[in-house]
Amino acid sequence: MDKKSNFFNVLVVDDDHINRNIFEKYFSKMSSSSSTSTKSSSSLVFKVTTVESGNDALDKLLPDNMLFQLVVTDYEMPSMTGYGLLKTIKGKPSLRNIPVVVMSSEKKFSDECLKAGALKFIEKPVKFLDVETLLTQLSS
Repeated sequence: MDKKSNFFNVLVVDDDHINRNIFEKYFSKMSSSSSTSTKSSSSLVFKVTTVESGNDALDKLLPDNMLFQLVVTDYEMPSMTGYGLLKTIKGKPSLRNIPVVVMSSEKKFSDECLKAGALKFIEKPVKFLDVETLLTQLSS
């Protein structure tokens, strides 16, 4: 997390617009929760950028050198899978430290993603508690 600005930039990659919207709502809810929390005097705002493909994600990550604190990607997408995106991110020195979370309705992809460097594998459908747990893990 960017502790100076209290912004946490998240890139969500999914070919399904409904899933992208769900993540925007979940992170918005997390922003609201942190601003009303009495645990901290500062609020944390999640800035979510959504794209529909692995190639679009790389366009956001590479040329502008945009700084993301987290990439959440669907596994099964056309053109470039989430696994392909994960391997590309972990293979680039300038990006390899960005935590990547892969999600899929198929648990069988979990082991290969974790071995390739994914921080976490989340089964779909993703629940708000999954996002809350993920962010707790990232902040500790």
